[in-house]
Amino acid sequence: KSKLVDKAGHNLSAKVPSSGGQAQIRQIMSSFNLKDILKSKLVDKVLKSYKDQAPWMVLVLDEHTARIVGSCCQLSSLVENGFVAIQDIRLRRQHIELPALYFIQPQKDVVTLVAKDFDPGMVAEKQLKAKYTKAYVHFSQRLPKDLMLTLSSEKRFAERVKALCEVNMDFAALESRVYTLNTPYALETLLFPKSQEKLISLLEQCSNQLCTLCVTLNERPNIRYRAPLSRDGPDEDKHCKFLARILHGDSKDEGDLDRMIKNLPNWKPNDNPATLLIVDRQIDPIAPLLHEVTYQAAILDSLSVNMNVLSMQDPEDSKISKRYILDEEDKWWKDYRHRHVNELLSNLKDAAKKFREENEVAVGGDASEWDSKQMLKKVRDFPAYREFSKQYKKHIEILTRIFKHHLKPLQQDALGLEQDMATGMDSRGGRPTKDYLDRLKRVVNDASVSALSKARVVMTYILTQGGIPAREKDSIFGALDPAMVEAINNIGKFGGNLGAPRSEKKWQLNKSHSEVIKTHLRENRESAENQWRYIPRLYDTVKQMLDQSLDKKKFPYIEVPRRETKIQSKTRIKSRRSRKATSPGAQV
Repeated sequence: KSKLVDKAGHNLSAKVPSSGGQAQIRQIMSSFNLKDILKSKLVDKVLKSYKDQAPWMVLVLDEHTARIVGSCCQLSSLVENGFVAIQDIRLRRQHIELPALYFIQPQKDVVTLVAKDFDPGMVAEKQLKAKYTKAYVHFSQRLPKDLMLTLSSEKRFAERVKALCEVNMDFAALESRVYTLNTPYALETLLFPKSQEKLISLLEQCSNQLCTLCVTLNERPNIRYRAPLSRDGPDEDKHCKFLARILHGDSKDEGDLDRMIKNLPNWKPNDNPATLLIVDRQIDPIAPLLHEVTYQAAILDSLSVNMNVLSMQDPEDSKISKRYILDEEDKWWKDYRHRHVNELLSNLKDAAKKFREENEVAVGGDASEWDSKQMLKKVRDFPAYREFSKQYKKHIEILTRIFKHHLKPLQQDALGLEQDMATGMDSRGGRPTKDYLDRLKRVVNDASVSALSKARVVMTYILTQGGIPAREKDSIFGALDPAMVEAINNIGKFGGNLGAPRSEKKWQLNKSHSEVIKTHLRENRESAENQWRYIPRLYDTVKQMLDQSLDKKKFPYIEVPRRETKIQSKTRIKSRRSRKATSPGAQV
């Protein structure tokens, strides 16, 4: 088993069986579902644990914990299980003659609001009622002593509190194998900290949240990190090591994970420890700049998505907005989110054609000529017809918006230029024509390309070419939005050079990364010819870790593991991106 995390909090896990082939790997990988684990431990065992004592309750959340709960279950399902109302602790609330279950962050402002809910203040010479009859309070992670004192000093709260717990679950499960720590402004603090205290506070917060993830998964992992490029490098080059040390500790100080485990007497780790790999964006500054043509990436690039909710305005009437849920209950989303948009479109059309031939409702006909058997078949097939029509319309509408408003302006020059520069290969693995600068000028002067897209192509050029010629820099930067120029000027934080091109500053593929991309080109020829060539280096890094060939100098252990992660077979690990679907319902 292995787990991968970057400082933005995204996770990739993979389990390899002791023997067997790809079918067994897929079966084992599909059995791991972080959403189900979080739901079982948080919702089923914590939030619903007081049903015998109080069959009807109010659930009180803050914005952060609402995301955690919402990531593993529908909030509406909680209403069906005894929670008559779900309230935001930061909003004004009326007294309810019911007990309340709080699931909140251990932050000063939030804890103060809990105490205030039971504050016997006075209004018009009348004592205020407590918001709720009883309080069952749960914190997403450890509650500091000073905040405990804030609560205990409120007498009426102390009288009414029936439970005060630390559940140690402080992450959101975005997908079955993807989590986030929900720290949207972490990058700004890491690169441009206003003070050393704020930087350390952020890394400690990330460490505590990662501890809750490990505890939830019953893992005491071996910890590896991307080593600093040099001893005298900038501070931001050492964040991975610093975070690893906070988690693990050293000879002088106990680590956050061991400190948390000590307070959990019945907790036991898995026998075969996972590996936690901590990396940062310097491992691959190119990947987030490229305009990807895979379905999920294109949606996130061009449309408004919050968690798993996609919102789209009607192009003809901005007052009309549509919302779609993108989750693994949707088979089309689950199977094709990591595939080329053209492949999804083609398979949607083929499936629609087949469906029209086989489904009785879709076949239609004159109702007056139907006999009882035909009528029964129509009734039987109607739910399937309605569900297919709903999903078909949803994905066709999303694809139309992606093609028309996102990919079409980029097709002429930008997409091909990005892929040529990032891979150094054409769609067949040969050398592309290197007229990069002329093509870049065409992109920045193209009125149909957005300001952000232009900036991304310019940054890709600077990183892959080791800089930008001084005689061209002024004219190219002059065609860009001033705010985008300011962003480009910060590319030095990721190893970019804004001066004349220098070979040592070029971001290039290493040997193993190059082989991964060549394999992808061979297996996905048609998609490669449609500007899908680059595979992020993170995939190659994880693959090497699973193969036990990852460089221990570039990615050292924070401490030599007492028990290494056991991967008993050398079975090939294959990206879901390059696994072809055999049918509209097949797993990709």
